[in-house]
Amino acid sequence: TGLHSSVSVAQIGLDGITAADGLAVTRPSALACTVLDRLVVGGYTVQDEDMYRGVAQLLDLEDVFVEPSSALPLLGPAALSALANTWAPGSGPVEGRGVPGRDQAERLLQEGTHVFWMTGGGMVPEPERARCNEIGLLLLRPNADLQTLLRDMKVE
Repeated sequence: TGLHSSVSVAQIGLDGITAADGLAVTRPSALACTVLDRLVVGGYTVQDEDMYRGVAQLLDLEDVFVEPSSALPLLGPAALSALANTWAPGSGPVEGRGVPGRDQAERLLQEGTHVFWMTGGGMVPEPERARCNEIGLLLLRPNADLQTLLRDMKVE
């Protein structure tokens, strides 16, 4: 938005309540915005359901447990790919800000180096690990709904 620390999640329709407790800030810091302004050209939001699915998939495919917020980086390339596919060839969303157009985004996805910073999980108690994985596995089913699952599991 370019508004940096003058915008809060409430102003864009979010509430800040999330399973990604390590990332749950309601307003970006002025210092972070200043430092990252020239390095970051965009961001994305995801649903808690997507993070839980990522937890279950990573555990299944790589036998690595991460807390939900650490599954979030895995969703970035998919988010960029989906968005880039909506742009006309040779164009991008915000010309002049260094945002890659469709062709550049596709090239970055195919040839770029993707670094995922994934911490967390080591201090998560085993019952909580099992709960996160169970939620993720259940959400991989067609028509699954997080609120219904949590209610049925008696999770607040």
